[in-house]
Amino acid sequence: MNMRIIHISLNSIFAALLFCIMSLHADTLVSKTGRVYIGAIQSKTADQTDILAFGKKESIPASDVESSGNSNAMLAGKKLFVTLKDGSMM
Repeated sequence: MNMRIIHISLNSIFAALLFCIMSLHADTLVSKTGRVYIGAIQSKTADQTDILAFGKKESIPASDVESSGNSNAMLAGKKLFVTLKDGSMM
């Protein structure tokens, strides 16, 4: 069996597992464009929401927020794509 295929598969499994674990105790914000931010909401005002997601602070205008909360139930039925640090998608 090709070792590169095994390595990529293990990396994908690890990334998916990490995503699941992190999302168990995290805030979730869904933008109107469908982008999902999972992390810790730092502040929320009438104008914008600041969320620390994977070590990067993101500021999302309030007009762009579809939903937010600390439950991942809002993600049920949505098709998710995970962008990894190297820019690849799962």
